[in-house]
Amino acid sequence: VNENSAFAWGMSGLTYCYLGEPEQALDRFARALRLSPFDPLIHFWLAGNGLAEFLAGRYDNALPWLHKARHVNPRFLAAMRHLITCLVHNGQVDDAKAVAQELLAVEPGFRVSTLSSWYPLRPAANLKRYLDGLRKAGLPE
Repeated sequence: VNENSAFAWGMSGLTYCYLGEPEQALDRFARALRLSPFDPLIHFWLAGNGLAEFLAGRYDNALPWLHKARHVNPRFLAAMRHLITCLVHNGQVDDAKAVAQELLAVEPGFRVSTLSSWYPLRPAANLKRYLDGLRKAGLPE
């Protein structure tokens, strides 16, 4: 209803990530960031950009977004998860393992199997690739 709502544009970006449409997601995150560049929820949109680039297979493009999200909110678990899997798929497994240890310090009960039971990434191949990266970084099943 409100085409100037950065929150609505950002949430629609996440929805398009979950649906496996990263280009649509990137357009929406860009609009959210233009509308509200100092938004208190900006770490969501930064991490969302990283997730969309990951889903598109552009790991080098994803990493700066994910590092920015972590800079804004170092304890944001979604950004940590996205960064871990992206680092693994970019061949930076040791860096991914270090971030995985940070994630476990923040959320000691984290399990890949629990995330896989509810995380809505589609199609299934995107979820598999995402979870495989977390596993390769040593996160517990």
